[in-house]
Amino acid sequence: YKIKNLKMVANTSTAGANYGLFGVLAPGSLVQNFIIDASCSFEVTATASVATGIVAGYVYDATIRDITNHAPMTFKGKAGSVFMSMAMIGQVYCKDNGITIDSCHNNGEIKAENTDNMEAGAKAYHIAGIVGFAHALSGSTVMTTVSDCSNSGNLTSATGRTAGIVGAMNRNVQLVNCENTGNSFN
Repeated sequence: YKIKNLKMVANTSTAGANYGLFGVLAPGSLVQNFIIDASCSFEVTATASVATGIVAGYVYDATIRDITNHAPMTFKGKAGSVFMSMAMIGQVYCKDNGITIDSCHNNGEIKAENTDNMEAGAKAYHIAGIVGFAHALSGSTVMTTVSDCSNSGNLTSATGRTAGIVGAMNRNVQLVNCENTGNSFN
């Protein structure tokens, strides 16, 4: 399946919102087997704490696999020292069943402007090709696995946390056989 001519803009002032083709993927969800064409685009202009991803904003104990993105992603969010994310998948959280992100590929260019947040911690702007921010419940034994994923999109970012694959990995996250070949300009 191929998605064409989809223009998405995450423009909100509501804190805690989640934006993407899918805003939230709940436990047990499965999203797979499609391409986002280069005729599409994703732009974040939010003014509050949000999790945004061209595929999904927030993923909780779900599976995403075999997805390729060719669309450019642009971050122009401005909310001060709060968490914001932009990637194919904005934020993942595992608690009971774990998360699988497998064979996801970003080929789209990523640009992130920033004039108001130079944080490097949890209140940073998290920009990445595949996952913006990954974490788990304290004491949880399940894992988020990001496997066989790649980023070839060039990244130009002025944020505290930017990466080709995962912008920030906290507890219970593992990368397996992933590759970034995109140029990074920070």
